[in-house]
Amino acid sequence: MGGTVAPIDDEDRWLRSALQAAPMPACRDLTSVVRRRLRRANVARTMTATMTLLAAGAVGWWAFQRETPSAMPREVAFSRAEARELAALFAPPPVESFDILNQQQAAYAESLQHLAQETH
Repeated sequence: MGGTVAPIDDEDRWLRSALQAAPMPACRDLTSVVRRRLRRANVARTMTATMTLLAAGAVGWWAFQRETPSAMPREVAFSRAEARELAALFAPPPVESFDILNQQQAAYAESLQHLAQETH
């Protein structure tokens, strides 16, 4: 979109000289005003970030300080009969010794051999 700039004609020159000659109010130095506004904006941004971090820290501290429920169960008193029943309920299942298991396996093998001899 490269275009050429139109040449300045007489009307443009006249408008330019009229605007430059028109009385304009004096403009004071705005540097101090701009700096003050930028400083206020920076202070506001810093305060917002600081308050956000403080609020997050307070919420974290409050959550950490809250009393958490104990993982330990409460002690409950049982009668002797209830204690025996509970002990039987939560006792590990009875496991047969290897001798009994070996005897069962031998009996199964013998009965299968006997069954195989009868069928042949």
